[in-house]
Amino acid sequence: MIQKHIAAIKKLATQMDASSDANDSLATQDQLNKLRTIINELHTYYSIKKQVQ
Repeated sequence: MIQKHIAAIKKLATQMDASSDANDSLATQDQLNKLRTIINELHTYYSIKKQVQ
């Protein structure tokens, strides 16, 4: 799971860099929303994992 999220974050960072260079604010906002979703998923995963231990 972690490897999948790391790969997704790396891909988003590259896309955000490109859209920033192109001044494409809509694409950048979409990518930020995807990043927020990934962070929320990781937070939920670790919160559940911590409670189970």
